[in-house]
Amino acid sequence: MPRKAADPALKVIEGTFRKDRDARPDRPTPKRGVPQMPASLSAAAKREWKRLAALLDQMGVLTVVDQDVLMLTAEACARLKELSKAIAKHGTVYKTENVTGARVVKPRPEVQQYESTARRLQSLLGELGLTPAARSRVAKAAGVEQREDPWQKL
Repeated sequence: MPRKAADPALKVIEGTFRKDRDARPDRPTPKRGVPQMPASLSAAAKREWKRLAALLDQMGVLTVVDQDVLMLTAEACARLKELSKAIAKHGTVYKTENVTGARVVKPRPEVQQYESTARRLQSLLGELGLTPAARSRVAKAAGVEQREDPWQKL
């Protein structure tokens, strides 16, 4: 998978911006704001949408064109919580018999679904700047105030 290009605003802050490579006057700049919530979301995903949209809007990084990534993230959050409840209720394994009649312990299907959903959600959260590593990059690019570094004065 190819590396993603860094935001030019971030490159300016980091001091790695090169006009010959990174300047793109045709780069789209969507309007900041909360996109419209899709009616097709499940009830649990609608709750996640509202929670995530409020956080992202407060951070100043949400734009009106972020509907699809926010929808995917809200659905993944809701699905992960649903799977977590199922695993807590039924456990991570079940017992069955194989074709020879021997007893076998197998992982529940919810465990693999949970792990797959968690990986997808982690990627989506990174795209939105909701992980510690991604947040530092997004916050700098969006112009959100950073804490003062006491070592900077030295």
